[in-house]
Amino acid sequence: YTLSLHDALPISIYGQGAHALSQQLKIEHSRLNSLPSKALANLHQLDEVRLTNANISEFAADAFVGLDKLKILDLHDNKLSTIPKGVFQPLRNLEVLDLGRNSLAKLQPVYFSDLAKLISLNVSHNGLTEYPRGVFARNTVRMKMGVFFDVIVILYFSSKWNQVLRVLNLNGNL
Repeated sequence: YTLSLHDALPISIYGQGAHALSQQLKIEHSRLNSLPSKALANLHQLDEVRLTNANISEFAADAFVGLDKLKILDLHDNKLSTIPKGVFQPLRNLEVLDLGRNSLAKLQPVYFSDLAKLISLNVSHNGLTEYPRGVFARNTVRMKMGVFFDVIVILYFSSKWNQVLRVLNLNGNL
């Protein structure tokens, strides 16, 4: 099942009352602004969440609690400048994470430390200026990563990168 809202104007969203069998949630081109605490907690069956171009500038650290089956999280084209510590911790099965076209200037190691099954990460078009050591220190699955059209000034490579990265695309960087 898919629940899709295109050009919707929700101010906030909560899992209560939503269809219990939904596996996909798509909210596009909306004025969502933020995701509150445990916003999707009652939607346990979701394996895909796409909140794209939804004007999200912040979300609670426990916004994704209860999404144990989630494999795809697409948050591209929002207004995120920071990511709360531990927000992805409940997403132990996450394989694809799209944070492209936000306002993230720097990636922190705590962002991805709990995503052991992550195989694809898009952080393109964020204006990244630094890529610190330890970003994927705990990841064990080989993954592909896209960092397009950002201005990366510092990019640290370690022996761990060789074990974790399958593809690193840096097209359009200076």
